[in-house]
Amino acid sequence: MEQVNECALRFVYKDKNNSYDRLLEWIGLHSTLERRRIQDMLITINSCFQEKALTSIVNLLKVKEAKYNLRGTNKLSMPKVRRIKHGLSYFCYFAAKTWNALPDSIRTMAGTREF
Repeated sequence: MEQVNECALRFVYKDKNNSYDRLLEWIGLHSTLERRRIQDMLITINSCFQEKALTSIVNLLKVKEAKYNLRGTNKLSMPKVRRIKHGLSYFCYFAAKTWNALPDSIRTMAGTREF
């Protein structure tokens, strides 16, 4: 999708020299499709903490239960992956990995409007 979007922008603007990010700025977008998908995924996870998400999505994600709070709060448990080729891109694995990579200061805002 990203390549199709880039080709279409280059065709419309007849520009083969500027970067893809520059072309996106011309149409008023400041992020690629991939970055927007990740942003939407993180917003969906936040809505799970707010209890506003669909139950089918909530069932895919599990909050990591720990006795001690040594490495941050609101971390998601990483599901086991059977196949490396496709398993690493499954929603539940990729969402947990991306969410856990956020700084703790952002994860603590989970479930609030400030997120």
